[in-house]
Amino acid sequence: MDDALHRIEALPGEGRYSVCFRAAGGAEQAAVAQLTGERLEVAAASLPAGWEQGTDAFDLLVEAVRALDRARRASAPPVALLDVEGGWDVMIGNVVLQSGIVTCAAHGAMQPTGEIWSCAECGARATFAGN
Repeated sequence: MDDALHRIEALPGEGRYSVCFRAAGGAEQAAVAQLTGERLEVAAASLPAGWEQGTDAFDLLVEAVRALDRARRASAPPVALLDVEGGWDVMIGNVVLQSGIVTCAAHGAMQPTGEIWSCAECGARATFAGN
């Protein structure tokens, strides 16, 4: 086996991960893995030689992904600013999260009205999801 497991990253969606392998020469190869219950599904064509299902290497990959998945489930959901429907203030940086405070980049701290945070000065708007 010439490739080593290099990185596992959580992707959006429950149980979905990117697994990256690195060859001795530095080239990287990535695959998308889906953990469903105890089963890890990965397209065989996206795995490097020696990492096929049924090998010791694949079993170790399954263990690593399961460990990351357990840690991911045990942590609190991330906080996130989101654009209001049809808006773009978060996307373009008009609304940011500074020290846990929803903030208009030009005018400072914003106030919520229900689920929507608005800047009284310029009308920038966002929603805040999370803790």
